[in-house]
Amino acid sequence: MLEIPAYSAAYSPVVQRYFKKVRDRGLKAEFMKARNDALLHPTSGSVKSADLAGVYTRSFCYAGTQFRIAYRIFDSERTVYFILAGPRECFYSDLKRYLKESKLLS
Repeated sequence: MLEIPAYSAAYSPVVQRYFKKVRDRGLKAEFMKARNDALLHPTSGSVKSADLAGVYTRSFCYAGTQFRIAYRIFDSERTVYFILAGPRECFYSDLKRYLKESKLLS
């Protein structure tokens, strides 16, 4: 049975560019699966603390490489805002830098 997402999706420009660059259909499908899981059950992701407080992440493995997708939940708007997506290598340092530069860090 198909579940209807409880939240709508919004994407940072970084995520939009990354998804445009991904050519591998299998990888794109895995990202969409992680995205759909986040929309159905947003708080079931791994919640971050300290300087990444309020950010959730989901991870998956594809072709021997770990990938992550980071997002924030806005309950008042019923929206999941996807901040960053990509391979695990340097993911969290890139995420911190992006949040600091875009002033999304609370």
